[in-house]
Amino acid sequence: MEPPLLIEQGDTITPNPNLSSFVHPFSFTKNTNRKRVFCFGGSTTLGVPFEKDQKITFPGQLEKFLSASGEEVEVINLGGASFGSDHVLALGLEALQYEPDFFVIYSGNNEFFNHIINLEQSNQNWTYQPQPTFHLLAYFQMFLFSKTAREIQQTQQERWNTLLQAHIQNSEDVDEINRRRNDSIQNAVITRYIRNLRELNKSAHNKNVPIIFVVVPSNLYTPPAISIHSPTLSSTQKWEAELSLIDIENPSCQIKLDILTKQNPWHAYAWYQKARCAQNHNEPHQQDRVAALNLDMLPGRPNQIMNEHLLKSEFPLFLFEPKPEDFHDSCHLSQSGYQTLAKGISAEIVSQWNFSQQKILQSP
Repeated sequence: MEPPLLIEQGDTITPNPNLSSFVHPFSFTKNTNRKRVFCFGGSTTLGVPFEKDQKITFPGQLEKFLSASGEEVEVINLGGASFGSDHVLALGLEALQYEPDFFVIYSGNNEFFNHIINLEQSNQNWTYQPQPTFHLLAYFQMFLFSKTAREIQQTQQERWNTLLQAHIQNSEDVDEINRRRNDSIQNAVITRYIRNLRELNKSAHNKNVPIIFVVVPSNLYTPPAISIHSPTLSSTQKWEAELSLIDIENPSCQIKLDILTKQNPWHAYAWYQKARCAQNHNEPHQQDRVAALNLDMLPGRPNQIMNEHLLKSEFPLFLFEPKPEDFHDSCHLSQSGYQTLAKGISAEIVSQWNFSQQKILQSP
């Protein structure tokens, strides 16, 4: 998308029409007497699956908590479906023109998604077929578009899976002892992510705008988005057939999954099933869940290594640690999850604004 992403119409700022399929409609004035907070990120910032009711989203609830102090506050939601750190940086640099008092960044779920799309565009063997409404179709009005959403999701997963399998073919790309990826795609994604956040952090600091980066939570409780096969696997169809026949309620599942994960140690879903099998039979399972997370190839469950880099960075961070019930799905939050996130961020903001923190924390 070409800048500007924020369009001036007199004294009113609205999104570039090219953003209309990604964001919830917003408008704000150039100048304001109120405190102004901008929130940036992907579909979790947008508020999926509650994006039609912005009061439930974390920016909407953040405005409620901050306004409870008696101050006049507006929170502007610049989150968009499938937005990654590239989009956050571009929007953030433009938003610095419009009297921000605070930036909140919740980005990390879509880094692999956007990098893979860039890979596809640069690969002459692939014809770029943009699917910008993937998240929207998957979550907007499912009762009308459920078939289309499933078809688009399946098509996307097949494209990503094939592309990734073509790019990641070396046995060195996965540390099979520690069950972690170490491929060039992952390294490039992390480098790009940290670089974008560092540039935005520096620009905000130069403008004296406080900023916090939410450490996006890792969800160990839902299936991996995309799993790929080890290059040494002789027959993927036979292996997949064996995996599909395993009953994780049967005590013998552990033995069978031990064999399958040794045959195909790159496959995230096999480790996820192994964790579920162990949990069902009161065996240790956390290590296998983390393996599934670290081997997952696509967005929806932020990679643990990406978070580790973020935690080692110089950025001002907010560590969000939701409970399993705070997740709506692999990356989006439940209503209680959004509320918990908003309340935690509000406490961080008021500590810097000297608001009446007691009033805010007592808000329902």
